[in-house]
Amino acid sequence: MSAGINTYKTDLREIFFTLFEQFGFGQVAGQAPYDAWGPDEAKAVLTETYRFAREVLGPLNSVGDREGCRVENGAVFTPKGFKDAWNKLYEQGFKTVAVSPDHGGQGAPMMLQVTVEEILSGANTAF
Repeated sequence: MSAGINTYKTDLREIFFTLFEQFGFGQVAGQAPYDAWGPDEAKAVLTETYRFAREVLGPLNSVGDREGCRVENGAVFTPKGFKDAWNKLYEQGFKTVAVSPDHGGQGAPMMLQVTVEEILSGANTAF
């Protein structure tokens, strides 16, 4: 497998079904402390997470398998592209979806954060 090839795919319709119908996202969204969250916001976050997973993390999966992490002279080295992807991950807010706005987060229900993490991990488990 060459660098840059992405094999990660998921069905967002199934994820939406699980989040809204089985997890009951609508029962907590739109009510304090999740007033700013509804199905449209959750779908937007998950759609963007999936785009990031396919375009950034998925192509790095084979790089991580080939290069791996290593420690040299007390310094840790990650596979090519991982550091940039990690920075982008935080810049785009994927790790702060359920963090309280009081602490710089977006204040979503934890079930949305777990779903975001599932997509990210599915694209590149080693990352």
